[in-house]
Amino acid sequence: RTSADFLVNSMSMRSARPMAGGGYGDGARFVDRTYVGNPGVADRVQNNVCAACVGILLFLVAFPVLIWNETSTVEVVTMLDDARNSYLIIADPARPQPQNDRKLVYLHAPLKTKLLDDKTLGVAAKTVKLTRTVEMFQWRERVETETKKDERGDTYEEKRTYYDKEWSSTHHNSNSFRDSVNYRNPTRWPIESDSFSVRPIVAGAFTLGPGVEDHIGANDVLHVNSDDLQNCRAPRGAGNECIPQGDYIYFTNGREEIGDVRVQYHYHRDPDVSILAAQRGTMLEPWRSPQGRQLALVEDGYSSPDDLIDNALSSNSMFTWALRGVGFLLMFIGLSMAVSPILNLVSVIPIFGGLLSGLLSIGTSIAIGLLSLCLTVITIAIGWFWARPLVSVALLAAGLVPLVVAHLNASKKQKE
Repeated sequence: RTSADFLVNSMSMRSARPMAGGGYGDGARFVDRTYVGNPGVADRVQNNVCAACVGILLFLVAFPVLIWNETSTVEVVTMLDDARNSYLIIADPARPQPQNDRKLVYLHAPLKTKLLDDKTLGVAAKTVKLTRTVEMFQWRERVETETKKDERGDTYEEKRTYYDKEWSSTHHNSNSFRDSVNYRNPTRWPIESDSFSVRPIVAGAFTLGPGVEDHIGANDVLHVNSDDLQNCRAPRGAGNECIPQGDYIYFTNGREEIGDVRVQYHYHRDPDVSILAAQRGTMLEPWRSPQGRQLALVEDGYSSPDDLIDNALSSNSMFTWALRGVGFLLMFIGLSMAVSPILNLVSVIPIFGGLLSGLLSIGTSIAIGLLSLCLTVITIAIGWFWARPLVSVALLAAGLVPLVVAHLNASKKQKE
């Protein structure tokens, strides 16, 4: 196909009259085609070699990821075990005891709150932390790309551009839109997100130091009504009315338009907290374990020291298993990409046919999955060897036995 044919085709699609709703039937505002041409033999070889190299790299990266994950997990578990055997309970958090200085202590104490006032909008709450999240009603550009073939068998890339309206706390720069004339967002916001906090944050007679106070969050929605908005002042350029609706305060001129702003507040609701940290005078700071790791556990309301530690172990376990899954996927994807050139070569050999090629691909995927699982388990076992030898040996056996059995079966079939 000539470049002139492509230019005419592309221009005709761009200038086509949008259907009802401003699109091409499925809501797309623009549809652009770019012909990429069918890859030749040299291109296919190059793509296969690149895929194999990337696959090998992913496979190799999986091992340090898994080793780091298991090493970190062992250190965290050891630290939490030490903490369970080391903490002291402060019975009266209003009276710090000098003999507990630099030791791991536990306390359940009330927070000293005060009225935090957002003077910009006139909204206030008695708490230790208050956040203001601002969202604007904006255009969002969404692009979907798909590779297709036309009636002549030529390959082209079809890009469909959609425009949707949404509330978002992130500014969507309309200058980079495919159509920046009909879909424009304001460049400046009349008000920005912000946070307000008591300084310093005090629990009982203790000041929460860096690394401890960070655990105090503003996670609960502050519900406001018309009475709470008597002193509300709409920011310039954000509409004339302050309208409470649901969990938000809307600043609008009466109808929803691009550029309208809404605000949501979050605050720290619980009046007391449970803390496991190191005492230093009248300050609480992260405790340093014998392994050199730092620990500070904070939860809203009442939790016993063992509950704090158990919850930390549970969170660490979830993170550990998630990263183990990442390591397994890196191995599986890497090995799959590494052998993909062989499968692609087999698929173009007429004697194999589509059915045999598909069965070979399925069998290869199953074998790669089992191999990746065994290697993942073996790597995990290595990471646990020094901390939990028995666990390590059990995992090592679980990972090696399938490989040994598979090797023996293969050797037996060769002899037959």
